[in-house]
Amino acid sequence: MLGLIIRLAIGVSLFFGGIGMLTWYVTPLYRDVLALRGSLAQKQQELIKKEETKVKVKEVLEQYETLAKQAEKVNISVPTGKDIPSLLVTMEALATESGMVMDSLVFGEAAPPAAPEAAVKKYRTLAINVSVRGTYSAFKNYLATIENNVRLLDITNVSFAGVGKEAGTDVMKFSIRMQTYFQ
Repeated sequence: MLGLIIRLAIGVSLFFGGIGMLTWYVTPLYRDVLALRGSLAQKQQELIKKEETKVKVKEVLEQYETLAKQAEKVNISVPTGKDIPSLLVTMEALATESGMVMDSLVFGEAAPPAAPEAAVKKYRTLAINVSVRGTYSAFKNYLATIENNVRLLDITNVSFAGVGKEAGTDVMKFSIRMQTYFQ
């Protein structure tokens, strides 16, 4: 019986010793696992925030590209400097495309702005006086091409006079005063 009690005592002590050893080894590991779970949750939150930031940056870049394209259009419509050579070629091409014959083209300074606020604006104007010959329908086409031109042109005055019949058509002389803008 004493042998049974000793065996039982050894078994119980081994059982509690095993539980003690398990607790002594497992408890620090369990704490590490809990700390890693907390760290994992924090890292997942940071990842979500970075993904949101990435989406916002992508949206801002798309907006920037759209604005850059619009700014490029404005720079074409209102170039830096007078750019008279390009304007000369454009005006001749518009007349020819419309079936008009350009007689003269004169560039001059536009009247200074009347209001002091307008003088602060960053755009300046260049006056253009053009004289063309052609039929009335060709003149309407000419005005339409001016309206649809990339370079911003504002017509301020139009006058016309008949020059008689040329080869059975009604040819008229048109004088147009307009202004364009530059930076």
